[in-house]
Amino acid sequence: MTSTVSLTGTPTGPRIGAEIAGVDLHHPVGHATADQLREALRIHKVLVLRGATLSPDQHVAAVRIFGEPFDHPTGRRHPDNPLVYPYRVEHAGKASH
Repeated sequence: MTSTVSLTGTPTGPRIGAEIAGVDLHHPVGHATADQLREALRIHKVLVLRGATLSPDQHVAAVRIFGEPFDHPTGRRHPDNPLVYPYRVEHAGKASH
């Protein structure tokens, strides 16, 4: 099942970033929604989708909206999908281990 929606983007800062609402990445999105997301990324450079708690496979599918994900040779991989590199910045104090 694919979905097509009218998403909204609210800038999060004066130069880069937007919070995106109105899209559910738990399911494949339609071509028009994917085009809207790619355009939002082109304009804002960083997209935030609050509450998008995705499984590793859903995360990789969402990344594929923007292009093919690539492997990081030294990243710690998620056991359910080797293209996902988990971290908890609140525990590590930084974005990588």
